[in-house]
Amino acid sequence: MKIKYEYVNETVEIEVDEKWAAVLAELDRQEHNNNQTETRRHVSHSHGDDGEWMIEDKDPEESILEMISCRANLNKAFEILNENQRRLINALFVQGLSQEEYAEKNGVTQVAIARQLNRIRQKLKKLF
Repeated sequence: MKIKYEYVNETVEIEVDEKWAAVLAELDRQEHNNNQTETRRHVSHSHGDDGEWMIEDKDPEESILEMISCRANLNKAFEILNENQRRLINALFVQGLSQEEYAEKNGVTQVAIARQLNRIRQKLKKLF
């Protein structure tokens, strides 16, 4: 089966096995669905502890999990995160700590943790 990739300056067609074509089609479908979900996501405006206005997703942890699970290459995602960001993801999603618990353990506010999660989400969004 031929797969067509359209770039800004060229179009490339490659021949792939039916099995891989099905995998690529499923990944494209998941990416499309995730983009649709992100487009419809409601954004709330909240006032941070430091007096600045910030925009937050309703659930940034859920967004991060969706983006990571949409691709099988978890290592690639972790390569773009720094050590502190990896520790945060590990604590929240592997160890099961809450944002509040992690914040208290590290001597920061929960708002600071939410901001870090938003930065991580933005980095991963660029990757995926």
